[in-house]
Amino acid sequence: MPALPQFDLDFASVLEPLSTQLPTQAYALAAKMQARLESIQESVRSMAWRDALQSASEDGTNATLAQRFEAKLSDLSTRSRSRANSIASRAGHAVHEAEEKLYQLAIELARNGQDLIHYENLPAFFRNNEHILSGYRFIPVENWQALVRSTFQIHNETGNIHTHLWGLAAIVPLFWPSKGLDDQTTPMDRLVQTVYLFAAAKCLTLSVSWHVMAGCSDRKWFERFACVDYTGIAWLVAASIWTTVYNCFYCQPNLALFYSFTTLLVGFAGAILPWAEWFNKRENKTWRIAVFLTMCFTALAPFSHAAFEHGLAKTLSFFSPIFPSLAFYVGGLVFYATQFPESWAPGRFDTWGHSHQLWHLGIVLAIVFHYRAALVFHANRFDFSCAVPGAEVAAGMAAKAADSAPLLQRFFGVLAGLQPFSGTGKAATIATKPIDSIFAKVGGMEGIIGLARADNQILQWRRLLGKIGNGAVGRGWDALVDWAQNFW
Repeated sequence: MPALPQFDLDFASVLEPLSTQLPTQAYALAAKMQARLESIQESVRSMAWRDALQSASEDGTNATLAQRFEAKLSDLSTRSRSRANSIASRAGHAVHEAEEKLYQLAIELARNGQDLIHYENLPAFFRNNEHILSGYRFIPVENWQALVRSTFQIHNETGNIHTHLWGLAAIVPLFWPSKGLDDQTTPMDRLVQTVYLFAAAKCLTLSVSWHVMAGCSDRKWFERFACVDYTGIAWLVAASIWTTVYNCFYCQPNLALFYSFTTLLVGFAGAILPWAEWFNKRENKTWRIAVFLTMCFTALAPFSHAAFEHGLAKTLSFFSPIFPSLAFYVGGLVFYATQFPESWAPGRFDTWGHSHQLWHLGIVLAIVFHYRAALVFHANRFDFSCAVPGAEVAAGMAAKAADSAPLLQRFFGVLAGLQPFSGTGKAATIATKPIDSIFAKVGGMEGIIGLARADNQILQWRRLLGKIGNGAVGRGWDALVDWAQNFW
């Protein structure tokens, strides 16, 4: 007996992606249609061949009737599938038209960016937090002057913009190091500090740009700047890990290089992944959080390595200065993930005090306290890292960095597989000569490696900032850094 043909009504697969875009009434109607089609399919499946064959047995046409009935069912299945796909196509077209009408309505309500609109007036793609009910900008990208002006106007992104804008202003003086720190810091130490501060400044700058562009009505620019913001976060995470890795393995440059390289890979992964189409979708917020948490957890590898070498208690003591920074990150992330307090009282925190602003404050404080922790790491790097057996040679040479081969040369010497710790004599010349040659070919950088040249060239702009206000900024920042080092 032939098998009963099965319907293949390819409608549910189309209906599902439309569920978040169809208007409520249209989606309910489409759902009823799908349920009806499934009911018909189930009824056909429950038909028994013996009922059809029994009626045909009287005239001896069982086989012929069975074949004709099978053909009819197959034809019905094909037509039903085609009809279902047609309905889905028309529904999709209707959704597109409805979305376009809603988009035009939002433009009209916003009066080309002059007025603020409500959450319910936003097209579906631009909706992010249903607990913030008002204060939305919807400015065409062609009216970019209005977008720029909105930076200093009151709306639901004002706090998000200015928490990081003023946070950036607080970060800039950090590029000018304290006087006491300069006396004992090598160019490579300064490079690590500068990279971290640059990543922090970049993160805050990109965040400000995203929250300004969050009021743009152009979907392409809206989405691109969101990805740019995520990229800044990724590099801040990587740079933060690097400051700990560098100081933790200061007297073990091979390990420092290995973990620095893995951290670089983590940064690249975090900077590339946000450009995937799925990453910025509203329903994938949990996955976005998981991605950045995973990046942070990669720091457990060097931490575990250090704990194995030094013991857990000593390692925790060395890393303890970073705990306040982690507390601010985690606290801010809790607000971001739970959307508290606006989820508790929708509409009450539309302009000030909502979760994203609290998340931003947490980031700024975490950045500052991480920098303070990096200064403490720097001060304790010899006592911790050089206590490992076999690291004494590195400690001795590093302590004489100003009189021996510069640390940056030794660092690249490790990279080249040469003799990184020979500070004087023929071995040092052999070890650093190829590196000097490479730098010479790219613009005479070998001279900048020297400590004095590094002070005068690489860090000249940092010192210039300290001279603002007849040196008041520099003196004030020295006092602030000294206070921060002893605060906890």
